[in-house]
Amino acid sequence: MQKSVLLKVHCSKGTYIRSLCYDLGKRMGYGAYMSFLLRTQSGKFIIDNTVTLDEISLENINNFMLTIDAVLEYSIIKLNENQAKKFLNGAYLKMELENKLYRVYDNNDVF
Repeated sequence: MQKSVLLKVHCSKGTYIRSLCYDLGKRMGYGAYMSFLLRTQSGKFIIDNTVTLDEISLENINNFMLTIDAVLEYSIIKLNENQAKKFLNGAYLKMELENKLYRVYDNNDVF
């Protein structure tokens, strides 16, 4: 006889839900697997703000597009004209930075 359970899990990134299902089944003395997964949130993106592909058309796609700044929450580095020229040519820029990801801008644009 097959049984099923519906779980709601609030977890951090890197959590393996399939492994969680397997481990729960093993702990209860049954085989277990995940047959369905609905991710309701990933970071700041929540399911209530989503649209289906059928709702998007060439005429309205700009209503749904997000800028890179809306998506990435990295710190900003602003380069002066000289730094930007070197950066675009692949030169090394000596800067005291933390070991993390950054958005890099010149006067107006992100690189």
